[in-house]
Amino acid sequence: METLDLRQYDEWLALHMDEWALQYPEKTLAIHAGKVVFSGDAEVDVHRWVRQAGLQPMPLVFRVPREEDLQSIL
Repeated sequence: METLDLRQYDEWLALHMDEWALQYPEKTLAIHAGKVVFSGDAEVDVHRWVRQAGLQPMPLVFRVPREEDLQSIL
């Protein structure tokens, strides 16, 4: 993945993280084309769904912190 792509993902995540912390606390999300395409409790399950779906480019997969954890990070 290009450095510019990573920077754009980072900026986009910063814009949406508060909303996801409320909606998906402690869930693992897969983000593709600006949308949550999968969510789950276990990262391994989300990665399995992503592989089976065969989405290109590969979705971004990450664990959402709880709202209180997010506040302590900031």
